[in-house]
Amino acid sequence: MSQTRALMLVTVIANLLFDPDTYKVTALVDYDCSHTGHPLHEFFFSSFSVNYYVVSAEPEVATALFDQFPSPLPESKPALGTELRDCSPPQWEIMFMFEEELEKVGAARPSSIQGAKQITEIYEFMSEICPFHFVMDRWVETQSEEKLQTCRNEQRVILEKALAKWGF
Repeated sequence: MSQTRALMLVTVIANLLFDPDTYKVTALVDYDCSHTGHPLHEFFFSSFSVNYYVVSAEPEVATALFDQFPSPLPESKPALGTELRDCSPPQWEIMFMFEEELEKVGAARPSSIQGAKQITEIYEFMSEICPFHFVMDRWVETQSEEKLQTCRNEQRVILEKALAKWGF
């Protein structure tokens, strides 16, 4: 295969690893957020569209994921539009189906990871200490000094509550 052809395939077909002789796909890779991490870390970010993630504003979702799904399942409220998004209400049937499928294949899931609830609480605490956008130069540079001070003040209140929760 010519170098030009190989380069073109790599740039056009992002996230695919393939055999250059047969053109068969051998792997699907995603380097955007690649890292070595705890198995629970996947559940901090993935499956937002079905609320199957442990950092949840809804305590009953977190309880279901860490401990056990309620029986019968709560009624799922319809999602706005045709596509589920991270702001959609919990889709209990889909979440439960996902839980069952993970269990069938023996995959780690929040309810099977020892200490998952405590790890999540620490993750949430770390997120409260320093939200990710505070260290993003492109975000900070676009904010006025007044806006940044407002954010600092709001963050101070959040941090004080978090520290009180942890006994400080």
